[in-house]
Amino acid sequence: MIALEHLGFGYRDAPDILQDVTLTIEPGQRIVLAGVSGGGKSTLLRLLAGLITPRSGRITYPDDTPPRIGFVRQQPENQLVAGTVFDEIALGLEYQNLDSDTIERKVKRALERTGLEGLEKRAPSKLSGGQMQRLAFAAAWVLEPQLWLLDEPTSYLDHEGRARLHALLSEFSAETSMVYVASDPEEYHLTDILALLKGGRLFAQDDPISLFREGVVEEAGLRPPRSWLLRQRGWKATVPANEGESVDLPESPREQPSVVHSGGVISAPLCAKKVHANRRDFLGPERTILKGIDLELHLGQITALVGPSGAGKSTLIEVLAGLLKPISGSVEFDGDPPENRRGQIGVAFQFPERSFFAETVLDEVTYGARNLGVDKEEARKRAENALASLGLGGNEAQLKRSPFDLSGGEARRVALAAIHTMQPAVWLLDEPTAGLDDANAEAVGRMIQSEAQRGCAILIAGHDLDRFADWTNHWLLLRDGSVERAGDPLDWWAEEKDPWPAPATVRAWRDAGLPIEEMTSIAWDDLKTNLSLPGRGEGEAG
Repeated sequence: MIALEHLGFGYRDAPDILQDVTLTIEPGQRIVLAGVSGGGKSTLLRLLAGLITPRSGRITYPDDTPPRIGFVRQQPENQLVAGTVFDEIALGLEYQNLDSDTIERKVKRALERTGLEGLEKRAPSKLSGGQMQRLAFAAAWVLEPQLWLLDEPTSYLDHEGRARLHALLSEFSAETSMVYVASDPEEYHLTDILALLKGGRLFAQDDPISLFREGVVEEAGLRPPRSWLLRQRGWKATVPANEGESVDLPESPREQPSVVHSGGVISAPLCAKKVHANRRDFLGPERTILKGIDLELHLGQITALVGPSGAGKSTLIEVLAGLLKPISGSVEFDGDPPENRRGQIGVAFQFPERSFFAETVLDEVTYGARNLGVDKEEARKRAENALASLGLGGNEAQLKRSPFDLSGGEARRVALAAIHTMQPAVWLLDEPTAGLDDANAEAVGRMIQSEAQRGCAILIAGHDLDRFADWTNHWLLLRDGSVERAGDPLDWWAEEKDPWPAPATVRAWRDAGLPIEEMTSIAWDDLKTNLSLPGRGEGEAG
């Protein structure tokens, strides 16, 4: 169907991000493509789609005829152009000169299959991130592509959205090909072929299980799925045999420290009381998004905010930050409105690149601190330390890059570095690990945990259940604009009917026949220790 021969590509004057890539995609072949953030995965898909031209090598097709391509990009909002959800899906069909009845029937079917019913008249720009991803997929799905290029298409999706998309993938015809970029290891075995990029080159390509067993995934800087590691290593919980027995166990990051922020004693730095909010300028006054929200963010505590796409997570972050006024109720930062606490609240948005404006990464990261009165030398020192801790430092060339040339994962980390440089008391993070590989997500986790230990209050919103469970045992479940549950999610998953789906690690624990009641913070950390050490505890696959 398509062949890449010794392909090389680089942006502007930078060295080639892809080097000597040779890859053949046959009709019906499905490939999952993985690699560290910024390694060229999205660039490779753009080359396959014909959106950019290689510096070296060539792309060839049988009979010089490109296949019909369906492309879902990493930032789905960049490809949505119509005025309504219905028109976005219908647009490609109209170019095929189909009659109106056929178009309406196909669009209705796409809305049903992707869970977008009821949103037909809404503007794409007024959707949540997960809804945008589903819309981009639906608009391509109705055109029946011969080759699918999917760039992390589930990074903003909740469990239901992921299940819908995976089900649609399984229904592709035998002749439909696919290249699927995955950052979540649990998606590495969606297909029979896992291709790994490393250092701009195609490092390995084989069936996923072989690459897991031979340690090739770790050599590429990644990690196999936790569920597979747990089964492979036959891990069992290690807890004290007798009450009071002294056991040398790892310290639990899920048990938050009792600390006071260096800025002074604040009991609850940020609290919401009976907050109702709508997006009058965004969705109109008739739709209330937040319905009586009560919450407190405490210093030294990490709070995970989970819930379905469109539940109001991003809206809640904007209200807490003072960027959106509630229609009733109040938000206070130690007695003041949040907008009066300039510089003490740091916000990372769901699409961080939307907030970029500076010419270089260094300018972007230091701007907030400089605006708060930090001198240039100190701001640069903070920026370099933050970027290095997130895997983005190391040389002057990195600092001089344009923030608009960054990959999605790199942009996310630059946004976090900018917050770190300002040293706020409260962090509000919307999807902080979406699209990040394990190593970079763990770097984000270390920064978040370090800031909690320093005394910051941190709220993280999203669908990254395994990583959130690593970092905190305080979760909020937001559904239809209301806080439905709060507390330790291990208690939720011990129930007969989970109020929210369990992460892959918990599901694997259950599959091993271990009761959730034994999954204490000690056991959870021992599990993580085993899973984070490749090669430890060799065993047969379960």
